Amino acid sequence: MRILPILLLSALMAAPAVAGDTPKGGKGHGEHRQKVLDKFDTNKDGKLDDGERAAARAAGQAKLGERFAKLDTNGDGSLSRDEFMNRSHHDGKGKAK
Repeated sequence: MRILPILLLSALMAAPAVAGDTPKGGKGHGEHRQKVLDKFDTNKDGKLDDGERAAARAAGQAKLGERFAKLDTNGDGSLSRDEFMNRSHHDGKGKAK
């Protein structure tokens, strides 16, 4: 069944976006955005241009690939339910080790 890997990958893709965030407007939301801006605003103009946003997205995709590889314990390129649910790969806070 191909739908389970697609759903699992979607959940993994969303994780980086929310891992350090609290709900919109909540405490920490602005702090996370500031960290992203500080890291990827290479020309220090206080904004992310197209190239800087692309670099931020690429970094997020790389991190996603690392998380996926850690969860895909048999290396078959897809996540079984057991692999996805295996919490030994997490730090107890929902973040990959």
